[in-house]
Order: sequence, then structure tokens, then C-alpha cells
Amino acid sequence: MTLTPGTRLGQYELLEQLGAGGMGAVYKAHDPTLQRTVAIKVLHEESRSQETGVRMSSARLLQEARAASALDHPNICTVYEVGEHEGQHFIVMAYVEGKPLSALIPADGLPPESVIRYGTQIADALAHAHARGIVHRDLKSQNVVITPEGRAKVLDFGLAARMPQADAEAVTKTQEAIPHAGMLVGTLAYMAPEVLRGEAATARSDIWALGVLLYEMASGRLPFAGDTAFDVAAAIAKDAPSPVSSRVPVGFRAIVQHCLAKAPRERYAQVGEVRAALEAIQSDTAVAQPAGVRPAGTTRTWRMVGATAGLVVVAGVIGYWLRPEPQTAASGVPRLANPVQITSAVGIERGVAWSPDGQMLAYESDQTGNWDIWVAQPGGSPPVNRTADHAGADRSPAWSPDGRQIAFLSDRDNAGDVFVMSPLGGTPRKVGAFSAAADFLLWLNGGSELAALVNPEGPDVIAEILTVRTGELRRVALPGRTANRIELRWSPDERHVAYADANSWNAQVKQLWLLQARDGTATALSDGMTEDGSPSWSPD
Repeated sequence: MTLTPGTRLGQYELLEQLGAGGMGAVYKAHDPTLQRTVAIKVLHEESRSQETGVRMSSARLLQEARAASALDHPNICTVYEVGEHEGQHFIVMAYVEGKPLSALIPADGLPPESVIRYGTQIADALAHAHARGIVHRDLKSQNVVITPEGRAKVLDFGLAARMPQADAEAVTKTQEAIPHAGMLVGTLAYMAPEVLRGEAATARSDIWALGVLLYEMASGRLPFAGDTAFDVAAAIAKDAPSPVSSRVPVGFRAIVQHCLAKAPRERYAQVGEVRAALEAIQSDTAVAQPAGVRPAGTTRTWRMVGATAGLVVVAGVIGYWLRPEPQTAASGVPRLANPVQITSAVGIERGVAWSPDGQMLAYESDQTGNWDIWVAQPGGSPPVNRTADHAGADRSPAWSPDGRQIAFLSDRDNAGDVFVMSPLGGTPRKVGAFSAAADFLLWLNGGSELAALVNPEGPDVIAEILTVRTGELRRVALPGRTANRIELRWSPDERHVAYADANSWNAQVKQLWLLQARDGTATALSDGMTEDGSPSWSPD
């Protein structure tokens, strides 16, 4: 069926073609019934003509458009209905006046206030969709329209076609082997590494694409470039992104770097965390100020934004609070009590573990391009990388009860390997291995055992306990309603285990559970109707 201005698809009259992508063409159209202008996305003829393409593409189009039609958010383009006319499937959406974000980004990037405003709105749209089980899968600057009022509208939720397995495998081989390369390049620059490997897109894949978009808005270019599709794919899979413009603050760079972590589990757990970090940078008073102190002005520049980011973005720095009691300003808003900045490196710093005497801390950081264990002494010498000998991932540091060793997880031999080392340096020593990839490492039984969550992203997540002297493993089942367990915390007397039960790391709903370690019985501590996570035991 040839589509030209004046062609009718059901009740709709096509007015003009607005654009085309890998899955379909978009037209401006008129709805005579409701007397309104709409946008209509029509499946490409060439996509429909491929073997089994009609059935798979149309079924997916119907299914996902219906899912996307449930989204009702000011930053999401509304889907009105799905239709079919003479075998041609189409989706009717709201017609959004404005310009694509891609057309508004200058060579040196947008002004900082625009980057933060649009980034926050886009993150808000993603959070709304993720909470309803919908992943975008094709977020890019061309799929965001900026209205004349300055509002970002995200298009095509859930409608982007996932790269076929054959295409994903070809991208990792040679340029000549890429089927339909021209169809892939449009979105290739925004694809997460796991999607390029042929894995299903997830909410964390959207977070990667949001990181690319933030980078693009701030710098006017994409973080991963190349002359061919193969070059771009190789850069995404292996290379660190080229530096963002030096005029952006450390805090903003930390947000982007966190979004662009190669491993999905190393990114933000939820897109709402990205939104919160952006809002913190946006606010002149993100860290509450003492009573009587007024901001010097309201004009936002990257210089001013950078001054606040060093205090409020946890991914960029680690703070040491000298007084445990939070102070409250005259307004009643809690504020930090005498924070002292310990680190200032660009990158993500997390997994903080304090030594038993409280004089040193260990943490994991990706500031060198891979995850390492760093040790710092507040008020002392600068932090030191204690696992620089390994080019892979070293994570989840845990101090031994006597403070003489730090245990950590490493992929030096296998994903579940456990090593120990002196906090003062030296060659790490392997003491055993969990049966699969693990997280939330901690010591038990006076330092004779190590425990961790194994396979924390499911489907068979358990707690494993490793006897350090013999390497023997024993398993502890963690009951729950879903396939995932996260945030493992043992009680100080080691008789109970608290953990969170959730459908995924991105879940908006989590349920807290308490396990009796001796008999394996478990009790739900929360109703599972809200996001209840991050359990922590008091010393007693």
C-alpha cells in the first residue's frame, strides 16, 4: 500500500511524513471524528515483507502499543489507539508540537540549566514507565521532542525493535558481517553493551541510554564514536567514554559515568536515583544551609553547579561525619553535621566498609577504568588503590573482625572468587570461591567464615557461607515471593538474617524478610506494597 498525503488509514487522513526509523514511518494526520491532529506510526513495507516479519512485527506492534497506551505522564507522548487498514498496522499517538532534541543540541552542548531540566524530565518519564513494567529500548535524542513551552516529551515507549540475535552477534565480529547496518546505526550509539551482545533490554539498558543522552546534551557529541557500525559497537563494548567537556562539574560527570558502567549491575539501580542526583545538582540549596544563610544568586552556571555537586552526589565523593547526630536548621529541615570530604576522584565510589576501630575505610571505585578496592584514612594520607595488580573487577570489601584483613570478591579466576589482603598492601591471597557470582560479602563466626548472596539477580539466589580454613561451602535458603534477594544483612549475634525480596534490582516494590539462621524459618517484616529495602542492624 502506497502512503502519500491524502491517503486514508481507517478514519485518519495522512497529511505529511514527519520521519522514518528502523521499524516504521511517522506521519502527521487528521482525525475528522474528534477534529484533532494526530501522529501515526506505520510499519515499514520492507520490514513486513521479510520472512515471518508480518506476523512477528504486527503482533509485537499491537502488544506493546497497547501496553504503552496505559502510560499517562506529562513527559510521555500519549498513545491513543492501534489500528489496521488493508493489512497495514499503525499506532495513533498525540501530535506533539516542537523540535527533536537532536536538532536543538549545539556543537558545544546545551546550557547547563537546559541539560538538567530536560534530563530530569526524561528520567521522570522513564521512572513512570519502568514502574509499570515498560522499558523504552530506543531512547535517543531523536525520540525526545521539546515543546515550545520547554517541556520534554519522550516518544515511542516500548515500540523499538530489539536487535535480533544474529545481528547482535555480527556486530561483535566484522564490519562486513553486519546485516542491515544502515538500519542499526541510528540507535547503535545509544545501545548498552548487553543489548549489543543480544541480551534482552532492561530498565538498566534505559539508564545507559539516558547516560548517553545526558553526555550528548552536555557536550554536543556522543560518548562512543567510530567510522563504522563495527567501530561504534567495539567502543561501546570495550572503551571508556571520551571525557565530557571540562566545563561540566565533577558531580555531573559522576552521574554520567555511573549510568555508563559497562556491567548493568554497576549502574544506578533505578532511574529515580538518576533523577534525584540531577535534582540535587539543580538545586542551589541541595545541602541545607545554616540558618540565616541565603544563596548568593539564582543564576545557574556549571561553575556554581559544580560547587554543590561535590557535596551532594554520593557517587562522586565519600563523606565522613564527625558527629553522628544530624543537625536541624531553623526551618526544621535536617542538614549534614560537619561533613569532611575524604575523596575527590572522578568516578563512582561505593560499598564503604569501616575498619572495626573506625580509623580506616575500604571502598570500591572505578576511577581507574575498572573496579578496584581502595583504602583511605580520614585526615591522613590520600586513598590508596590496593588491587591495582588486577585489571578486572575487585568488589565488595569487608573488614575482618580483628581489622587485620580485608576480604573482597574478584573475577581473577572465576566470578565467585574470594580473596583477602592486608589493608597496608601486599599480594591478595585466594581463600575460596562461591559457586557463582556473588555480592554483599561479610565475615561471620569471629572471622572463620565469609558469607555472601550468590546469584543475586536470580533465578536461584541463595546465601552461601564459606569456611575460610577449608574452603567448604554451605547454603542457606532465603524464602520469599520472587526470584530475587538483595541487601543481605546478618545480625551482630549471627542468629538472624535480614534481606530484601524484589522482582529485580530496579523494582519499585521491595519486601523485607527476617530469617532464623538455625532452623531456616523466615518471616516477612513488611507487607510488600511499598519499597522497603536496605535493612541495617543496631549494635545490640
